[in-house]
Parts: sequence; structure tokens; C-alpha cells
Amino acid sequence: QVSYTWSRLYGNYDGLFAPNYGPNQLDPNITALFDFPQFLKNGTGNLAGDVTHAIKIFLAKEFVITPVFSFSLGGSFNANSGFPIEPLGSDPAYGDGIVYILQRGTTSRTPWVTSFDAKLGLNYRLTKDSVITVSVEGFNLFNSQRPTQVDNRYTLDFPGHGATPLRGPDF
Repeated sequence: QVSYTWSRLYGNYDGLFAPNYGPNQLDPNITALFDFPQFLKNGTGNLAGDVTHAIKIFLAKEFVITPVFSFSLGGSFNANSGFPIEPLGSDPAYGDGIVYILQRGTTSRTPWVTSFDAKLGLNYRLTKDSVITVSVEGFNLFNSQRPTQVDNRYTLDFPGHGATPLRGPDF
């Protein structure tokens, strides 16, 4: 089985939880995103959860050796494109990581996240409807490691007050 999904998550509101707002505001419905006009500037674009491409491949096959013995092989590959990196600045009243410095979703993205998994199983058929299986499974066999979260705060100073870069992404 092979599947490919193309999607787009676009707008100016991430929902009840705001993953890129300040230091990961995870309490629902308590953001100040619409309190001040400066919070809305550059705020429309690809949202934090925008993963444009998703590829999934699943393979499985059973090999019968005798009427009661068989072995099975299986594998899967998953790949998801990265999410947008949002350069965020500070606001004197609300602190760091709240104002979009550049248009949302137009800078860079995190790298693709991939995983390759495999399974080998030995099967013994007890009855027509019962099978005992001993299997070994391996997950992320190629040890793919990519960032799943980044610090979007580009400055810890307030705009117009000599803001300096903070571990921000390369633009």
C-alpha cells in the first residue's frame, strides 16, 4: 500500500493551543493573538501545523513453508515534510516570541522527518483459526533524527529597541 497526501494549513489562528506563541502556550483559549494590531501584522500564512507532504509505504508478505509453518516479512516507510519556522520577535507588554517579524510561513521549514520500520515473524498454525507468531520488529532502522521542534524566537528584545538575533533560523 502506498499513499501520498498533499495538504495546506493556512490562516491566522492555530486553534485552541498556540504551539508557536510565546514559550509554547498550551493552555486553551488564553492567547492574546487578537488583542493588539501589532500581533496580527504578518500573521496570516502557513500555520504551525502545516505539513505539506506525507508519504506512507507499507509492504507485507507471508511465505508458506509447510501447511503449518510460514514466515512473514513486513516493512514501512513514512516521510513528512517539515513545518514552517516562524521568526518571532518580542512585545514590551507580552514578552518574547509573540510578534511575527516576517510574513508567516514564508521563510524556511524544518527538514523532512523519515522513518523505516521492518518486521520478521515465524508463524505456527495450531488450528484453522489459531496461529502462534514469534516476531522481531525494528523501528527507525536507519536512525533518522530530525528536529521536531525549534525555537522560533529570533529576538529577545523589543522591535525598534536594537533587537539582536537569538539562535534564529538562517533566512
